[in-house]
Amino acid sequence: LVGEVKSQAEGIEQIRELGLPVVDLFRLCPSIEEIWKFIEEVERRRPTLDYDIDGVVIKVNPVREQQLPGSTDKS
Repeated sequence: LVGEVKSQAEGIEQIRELGLPVVDLFRLCPSIEEIWKFIEEVERRRPTLDYDIDGVVIKVNPVREQQLPGSTDKS
């Protein structure tokens, strides 16, 4: 990736610009309500996807906030 990536969204966009495949089921959600709406949308679309999924991954967008003390990879 080019330079320091400051957010998940920025990193995904750089990957897309390089011509690499990126999943279309990606959304920035500004609130917990929007997260739940997205989870429900994915669940509705799940039977029509061309690939299997286990569920939805929720990540904090700013990379800096992902690296705060006390955060873990799997929690």
